[in-house]
Amino acid sequence: MNKRKLVIDPTIAGISGDMIVSAIVDLGADEKGTVDAMESVGRHLEGCKQVKAQFRDVTKNNFRAKYLSLNLEEEGRDRDYVSLEGALKDTQRELGVSKAAEGFALRSLDLLFNAEASLHHQDVKSIHLHEAGSVDTLVDFLGASFALDDLKLFNDTDIYSTPVAVGGGSLTFSHGTLSNPSPAVLEIARRCGIVIVGGPVNAETATPTGLAMLGSLDSRALESYPRFRPHAVGIGAGTREFEGVPNILRMTIGESLNLIVEEIVVLETNLDDLTGEEIGYATERILEEGAKDVSVIPAMGKKGRPGFIMKVITESPRSEELANIIMKETGTLGVRVTSTPRYVASRNFETLHFTIDSAEEIVKMKISRDGRGNLIAMKPEYEDVRYLARKYKRPLRTVKEEIIEQARKKLAT
Repeated sequence: MNKRKLVIDPTIAGISGDMIVSAIVDLGADEKGTVDAMESVGRHLEGCKQVKAQFRDVTKNNFRAKYLSLNLEEEGRDRDYVSLEGALKDTQRELGVSKAAEGFALRSLDLLFNAEASLHHQDVKSIHLHEAGSVDTLVDFLGASFALDDLKLFNDTDIYSTPVAVGGGSLTFSHGTLSNPSPAVLEIARRCGIVIVGGPVNAETATPTGLAMLGSLDSRALESYPRFRPHAVGIGAGTREFEGVPNILRMTIGESLNLIVEEIVVLETNLDDLTGEEIGYATERILEEGAKDVSVIPAMGKKGRPGFIMKVITESPRSEELANIIMKETGTLGVRVTSTPRYVASRNFETLHFTIDSAEEIVKMKISRDGRGNLIAMKPEYEDVRYLARKYKRPLRTVKEEIIEQARKKLAT
């Protein structure tokens, strides 16, 4: 069976906790179970008198969506980390959620508080949340964790996110009036490597709670949807109405194709006035900064001058940073940028035991498979093979062939 993909699409109108929960329920998660999970927090949070949750279908600019309606009664919204964490853990213990669901909710709370603590130069356990200290923050965390767990999206699922629309204009909150996005949204995006984009309206479209939940899912940022086969689409509605823009969050579950497809960025520039040593040093620096690959291709430049084309493969979030390094290290005045998909095999390292001349040895193997888990290729780590060739005084080529043959039999069983 091909690996599943979950694509979260907050480019339309941003993201918030209630939109996330609504979209997952719309995908097919147990609605009653999600409601029960959310309402149960009221029994564990001091000052909370009532939590009533209900999902209903609404339309946003003529688009059908699922909307989460909450009826809350609580005394005060100003709470600290210890009280919220305690209530969250007690509720999870009562619900008997999985370790993955428990970890997701606790990571979301930690992200939220650590972002605020960093902004105010305070210890995380001494800071109090104001707007985000309300019970509805825990309601969102618990609802999303239960619904994701119900659909088994914590297991064997690759999660992707398009850029988060953070809105524009200004917002007024407990610390005053600032431009969108809020400081907490920016801090969480910075910590988690979440890609953001302004618009599409002059209003707050991304909340710290929504960003914390997205960051806790460890989603991979993409400019657009990956190549996959969609199976189900869930649409969560936000509260506000925007002119000309549906206030919705889409989530799509699908299936990987036979080969894995990932989006990459190719950075390319022409070089004609550098020495071999300078090009070599630039290549080292670019790889050190996280490029997937660097190649330098001989070329013919203007007026018949010999030169080179440097190509760098990277992920979208790193492209601007690496383009800047290319310019600094080579002196080039421009870098061409191409976003493109590429097919790749699933790759991982496994440490296997082998027998060499009746003695047992350990070798690290790089193993690649297609989207269905079928073996494509395997390659032993060079340094391990080199060590064994010298140790047993045998040709490196024959040691490598023997290791591959044994590995093929082990992986076939």
